[in-house]
Amino acid sequence: MGTASCLDKVPGGYCTHSCTADSDCCAVPGECPTGLAEVCGPFESTNQMVCFVSCEDADLTNAGYTDSTAYCAHFANSAFICRSTGGGAKNRKVCVPN
Repeated sequence: MGTASCLDKVPGGYCTHSCTADSDCCAVPGECPTGLAEVCGPFESTNQMVCFVSCEDADLTNAGYTDSTAYCAHFANSAFICRSTGGGAKNRKVCVPN
């Protein structure tokens, strides 16, 4: 659905892809087998839009979690935390490497 990129600094690896809208995330069958929400957001100040596992409040609640760090560690990668994408007005809360 977009250009793939893998984050080398994540133990066990983690790959994502470029996007222009949330609908680009999980658009390919089997891409998101857990059924969790992924969102399209800017990666820090690069203006590069990529898909991330969402840790926005509604998604935590829907999964029965109150602790965003535990949620990200369980559903994304044990090395991930929940934080802002840091993209200004397009900012999202997503699971990213600590």
